[in-house]
Amino acid sequence: IRFFHKNNMIKQLTVLTRFEKDYGFLSKPFPKGHVLNVDSPLVVLIGDNGSGKSTFLDSLWHQFQGSGDEHWYFDPVYDKHGIPDDVDICDLSFVREQNWETGETRSHGEYKLQRIPEILAEAKKYRKSDVLCFDEPENGISLINKGKLVRMIADYAFREKRQIFVATHEPEFLNVGDARVINLDEHPATSCLASEFDLRKYMGSD
Repeated sequence: IRFFHKNNMIKQLTVLTRFEKDYGFLSKPFPKGHVLNVDSPLVVLIGDNGSGKSTFLDSLWHQFQGSGDEHWYFDPVYDKHGIPDDVDICDLSFVREQNWETGETRSHGEYKLQRIPEILAEAKKYRKSDVLCFDEPENGISLINKGKLVRMIADYAFREKRQIFVATHEPEFLNVGDARVINLDEHPATSCLASEFDLRKYMGSD
């Protein structure tokens, strides 16, 4: 995938041979030569289970972590603003914590609601040109708090102009009108603004 950057944000991607070679099962949503726009601070990846959302995030991470041709899934092209310092898949793995004096424990959802603001604050302070990736951050979050979670992530991305990729099954992300939606259920994958996305058609309601 070839990237074009502005203000440390990925603007466009074109699928190259290495991606197809190592992730051949994604050749339908991401065939060689396919171009997608990701020109938004918030990029929302949607698709059925097994469609490749998490694998895409992993491949993006490997591009910045690896060295040598074996990790060259993307062929970046950068503008005068330079490139992101890093692509970081944010670790939201949960370790149950218990206060042995009070017997209180934190649930998975409570942990995420505390950890995600910490990740965003750390990125703002220390990693100003990182691209952040969240893989289904809504898992374990109550219905009441899912809206708060989506607003928290979206507000950070647009306010700080720092790009976030989110792989998700949460429809609330589709209400962020200026987010860019990548639909992996289409072959090849399509890209549009959330304000243009037809959720009823996607859900087969029409």
